[in-house]
Amino acid sequence: MRRCVLKEFKQQRLPETKCSTCGEPVSAATNIANEAAPKPHDWSLCINCGALAKFTDELKLRVPTAAEIGELPSDQRAEIQRIQRNITLRNGRAVLDLPDTPANRAKAEALLRQRQAAMEPAAILLYTPSKTKDRS
Repeated sequence: MRRCVLKEFKQQRLPETKCSTCGEPVSAATNIANEAAPKPHDWSLCINCGALAKFTDELKLRVPTAAEIGELPSDQRAEIQRIQRNITLRNGRAVLDLPDTPANRAKAEALLRQRQAAMEPAAILLYTPSKTKDRS
């Protein structure tokens, strides 16, 4: 039997700012890897929408440049995208909610590639339509 151990993470108070994508107020940060406080130029993810940001010298958040995103190592980029998908799905914000068909699969894959290239959160739900009988 697996046991889940909840770890308490230390929050670091920050000057209040807003997420540039969803507008959610941000006044604290938590480092899930260790208890280090954020430093200028560290990366951040909005816990509300999954948007990627960087800390300024004043520890406020700003949108990263395309060059900064391009410099991310591929393993770090993959981990960020995994976390973004989890945040997006947890908050019920699917970008698309489509029947699972070959055409929709192709559409979903193209959109995911486009979003991932820009390091934007994306979640696509493909479902199998239920077959209902006409009872008239």
